Amino acid sequence: MNNVRMLTPPPMAKSLSTTDIDDSIIGKNTSRVHFQTTSLSNMGRAFTHPLIQDCNMPPEIRMEAVYLAMVSCERYKKNYKKIAKDLHVRLMKKFGGEWNIIVGENFGLQIAYDPKSLLYMFCGIDIAICIWKSL
Repeated sequence: MNNVRMLTPPPMAKSLSTTDIDDSIIGKNTSRVHFQTTSLSNMGRAFTHPLIQDCNMPPEIRMEAVYLAMVSCERYKKNYKKIAKDLHVRLMKKFGGEWNIIVGENFGLQIAYDPKSLLYMFCGIDIAICIWKSL
């Protein structure tokens, strides 16, 4: 008997909306995004690799940001304030500019951000991280 089971990828939090906003309000080349997170631990899934939900960063910045996020998550476990602060300091040193980081399990946000600077990912089972550069 062949006991083959189809594997499905872990569920991801849905991006509720992504829209371009009026350039006259904030400036040219800006974007607005709205997310609602869902803790993956409540869905019975476990994984140890980073799960990228949404990203429009250049590949070299994305790889470094994901690596720094994973290092911070491993170092500070469930202390979300320390993860965010450590990640903020490291990103500012590495890439300059003002970076914003939100770390948590269940949160929603609507942001205007610098184009090509958004990363929304999960570390481990239930830590959601949203990183973006200020306008």
